Amino acid sequence: MDSGEIGMFGRFARAMLSAVLAIGVALPAMPQVAFADDRGSAAAVAPEEAGISLAASSQSDGTMPSPAAEGDASAAVPVIEDSTQARVGFVYIDAPALFVGGTQDVVVALDETEAVVQSAELFYVDTAGVQKSVAANKFAGNAALFEISVGEAGDYEVRSMAATLADGSVVVLDLYDEERAAYPGFIAVSAAADPFSIDDEGLEGAALTFSLDGDGGLVAGKSLPDVIGSAALQARGSSNLLSSDDGTLVIVLDTGHGGSDPGAVANGLLEKDLTLSIARYCKEALGQYANVKVCMTRSSDFYVGLKERVDYAVSVGADAFVGIHINSAGTSGANGAEVWYPNASSWYYEAHVEGRQLAESILEKLTELGLYDRGVKVRDSDDELNPDGSVADYYATIRYARQVGMPSIIVEHAFITGDGDSQKLAQDAWLKAMGEADAEGIAQAYGLSKGHWVFEDGVWHWYEGSTMVINAWKNIDGMRHWFGPDGVAVRGWHDIDGSRYYFDPGTANLHRGWYDEGGRRYRLDRDDGHLWTGWYTVDGVWYCSDENGVLRK
Repeated sequence: MDSGEIGMFGRFARAMLSAVLAIGVALPAMPQVAFADDRGSAAAVAPEEAGISLAASSQSDGTMPSPAAEGDASAAVPVIEDSTQARVGFVYIDAPALFVGGTQDVVVALDETEAVVQSAELFYVDTAGVQKSVAANKFAGNAALFEISVGEAGDYEVRSMAATLADGSVVVLDLYDEERAAYPGFIAVSAAADPFSIDDEGLEGAALTFSLDGDGGLVAGKSLPDVIGSAALQARGSSNLLSSDDGTLVIVLDTGHGGSDPGAVANGLLEKDLTLSIARYCKEALGQYANVKVCMTRSSDFYVGLKERVDYAVSVGADAFVGIHINSAGTSGANGAEVWYPNASSWYYEAHVEGRQLAESILEKLTELGLYDRGVKVRDSDDELNPDGSVADYYATIRYARQVGMPSIIVEHAFITGDGDSQKLAQDAWLKAMGEADAEGIAQAYGLSKGHWVFEDGVWHWYEGSTMVINAWKNIDGMRHWFGPDGVAVRGWHDIDGSRYYFDPGTANLHRGWYDEGGRRYRLDRDDGHLWTGWYTVDGVWYCSDENGVLRK
């Protein structure tokens, strides 16, 4: 493991993005395009009713414009009546590279922090050079979240955003960077592609974030903490565009190194391979617990830069960040496990408290395996300070995470250079045991319970400890269920808290996306599964469903 910049920070995207995106401004009840997760009692309107037209677009019928704006890719900015040019606060792109079939999350924010976005359309160019658009499906103050479904391998460019604000004004943001002579974008690759086909230079070319410099110009390549600034971090506790608010604990496992970065190398072993094995076993073990979602910064052998890791953790709304690493030393006698956590500085002191608890819990489980206990540790930066002037943490992962109040730790499992430890690391059984120990430590720190099914009275119930779960959502073995007042996982159509959902008749798993039944088609939200009605867009195409959710033909 590198002794300096280990890279990554995670956690509290709900603290970070909520601060940046100025959440907390009540949205007026005014007509708006009704998208995904932003539906209310207000009447929905099609885009042309808001005065938005697309350059080089065609009409699919007498009322609906072609939202994909397929055709001339040079028409990067939509033509909008009575609109004004707005300044860009920042552009956030979830991943500089992703596999075909995935979904790219893009957040665009206005520089005007008091603005409230009511509806928005993002214009982008796909790998074939065709201009398309996608409507925002979440809003938070001056920002909007877009989801781009990636269908083909190649380069994608994000060109502009058109937005209707709460005061009725319409603004356009041109995302072109004059200095770099480029638009922000990302790369899509085939799942079968060589993991080294995207080199470091290629990743650097796909800017993750843009922000305004002191002269009002776009600056590319900044990490999200740079974009945010310390002042924005004061607003904590609000919901976040990208994170789930269903009570599920989100753990990010940072699989150290990878691809062209092997990490420490000794005794015929590569750190990048060992960390991947441990992380996989940890994720598998955590999957046995209820109400926890586990994400990995990499799940195969490819290089992930520091900024990419940072933005990934932010995008999944991580509650805690666990760095998986292997230690090294200049002597073959060094051995044992140690865990680094945030120091005791005043800036978000709770990160120190929670981080220590998590570190001690994991180290306890590792030492139970027989690894030498090297203790839990902190290390101060030599020259970095926190925004309040207190001494910052030395390791980048911990330092950046602390800026958003997140507990971030670095687990050094054993010494790849040690005579004894290297023999353990060479055995898959030991790697599995280490990953499971990490999982047990995380579960212990956060009070997770495994839960179990019990067959009684002719039906299956889910128990956590000795308590049967009722009137609650639960994520179990990759499936999402709703348990009714009788403790039975519901099936078929069901109304919950004012929204309608559909659950598989066999597995009782929540259905998301398109659903066909009896010649009728329904659209269920891809995130929380609720039934859509009114106008909405899917992959840049407009649809309309009646009050019962049936798609109109």
